[in-house]
Amino acid sequence: MHEHTKRPVESNHAPTPVNRSRVPTSSGHSSFITGDNIQRLQQRVGNQATMQLMRSTQNNNIIQRMKFDRNGNEVDPFWGAGEESDIVADTSDLNAFEIWIKKQRPEVLQKVYETLKSSSNVSREDAIAKSQLKMLMVSLDEGEKPENGLAHLPKEDWWKLFIDRDLHNANDSDKTNALRFDMDSSPGFYDAMMIGLENFVAPASSEYPTSLTSKEYMDMHQAVTKGTLIKSHEQEGKYIPIPNDKSGSTSGRGGTSFGMTKVEDSLPNIKAFKSLAEDGIVGLNPHHNRPLREAEDGDSSHTRFLREASKISSQTSTTPRTELTAFDKNTLSTKYDKSQMEDLLTKTLNRYDEEIKGIKENDKLEQGEVEEQKLYAIAGVIRELHVSHFFTDANGRLNTFLLLNRFLIEEGFSPVIMDDTSMFGGGFSIGQLVGQLKRGMNNFNDASGRERTQNVQRRNYNNFEYREEEQSSGDVLHVILFYPSSYLRKDLKEEAPEKIEEEHLKGGIREMITRFREHGKLEKGDPWRFEFKKSLHALHVENELLLYDND
Repeated sequence: MHEHTKRPVESNHAPTPVNRSRVPTSSGHSSFITGDNIQRLQQRVGNQATMQLMRSTQNNNIIQRMKFDRNGNEVDPFWGAGEESDIVADTSDLNAFEIWIKKQRPEVLQKVYETLKSSSNVSREDAIAKSQLKMLMVSLDEGEKPENGLAHLPKEDWWKLFIDRDLHNANDSDKTNALRFDMDSSPGFYDAMMIGLENFVAPASSEYPTSLTSKEYMDMHQAVTKGTLIKSHEQEGKYIPIPNDKSGSTSGRGGTSFGMTKVEDSLPNIKAFKSLAEDGIVGLNPHHNRPLREAEDGDSSHTRFLREASKISSQTSTTPRTELTAFDKNTLSTKYDKSQMEDLLTKTLNRYDEEIKGIKENDKLEQGEVEEQKLYAIAGVIRELHVSHFFTDANGRLNTFLLLNRFLIEEGFSPVIMDDTSMFGGGFSIGQLVGQLKRGMNNFNDASGRERTQNVQRRNYNNFEYREEEQSSGDVLHVILFYPSSYLRKDLKEEAPEKIEEEHLKGGIREMITRFREHGKLEKGDPWRFEFKKSLHALHVENELLLYDND
């Protein structure tokens, strides 16, 4: 445990943010250029050499790791800011940096944190160090708790709100789980999400709910992307800042593409597609008609889905915000122009406000019906925002981690720890999403040591109904049925004549078995294995597990 237990002191003299340009030094190290330092460099090496170094910066893209003295001041000997002998820590060795910060006074921690935050051009190591520091400061925070349901979860556990429950590995430490994205795909993720929760979710109130404006929505997006990096798709091993760019196309070109479901070759639920199409959110791209012609005589899940989707799209008169290409099973692409983004966003937010108001003012509804309809409205607006994909990146962070919990709190519900937030991508119906919201509330109550409040004993996944005998069996079953085709039907022989497409189900189950085993599940003796086999038995496909071993 850290020797200091006081809350870090908020500094009134935060470092002035600087726009740093990177230049290599004669010693092979790298440094940053600011306006004052350019003048200093000109005095030392002359104008011509200065310009050569600045041009070299643009070409070489060398990244500096920040260095600090014992008082938390940034050290850069090249610019006369201290000497090499003053350096006691730098971010190039993250393990050593973490050991160092754990020994520092709160005011030193605050100074180092503000310096890392103020940099406009950070390395991967800087961004991770910032999240490490934020985590330490959170553990020392003795400030006031939020006056809403978020207060039931200790602040050091808030990471569970923005790391999907399916990724929580019980064999790993909380630190490893919380920094999972930081260490892999998005350095700075933890810090940005904690700031987002502090600024936009913790103040939420069910007593005084506020209408969200398009400006605040965009401010929330900026909060979850600022100072955060992502892996470059163009250059392996390189990290780049997450863009804070609006989605949509320019002059009909350059829209953003994304998947409706997490598994690339799974099909969206046809009911979900229908409701989104009727609202003008999605449509089928009419130019990709070759698969539709081939679908006329075909009978695979994909071709049947295309026939249904084509009929639905032909019956809608509005131009959809996004289109599903027939060549791909679940990829959507935005079709609106960038200039339309704010107007479409405002319409979505206003429609949600009106729907919530109408539910509350309907005196014919029982209390239970009011609560259920509010959950449907919340699930609907989050799905619409996510499918509209108003930004080129970080839509999930904004919609499913921050805004979803804010709306739930404002309407009197607890926050949620979702199993997998990717299901808001448009592949699932509102009913299915509401079922997952209730599961998420129970997950939150489990994590905060409170009694479960939601009855989720009966759930519907892609038209497949199953009544659970035990909660633990259902926990396994929801994963088995999480990504199946929209053509899954009731498989209870006495209830429905239509039969499930057996090979598709088996293929999905095999994927789930592989996924479980990657997380150390389903080995002989594991209690999950027993529950899993019980669920497979209910689906009449219990032999699938035997394909992988001979128990």
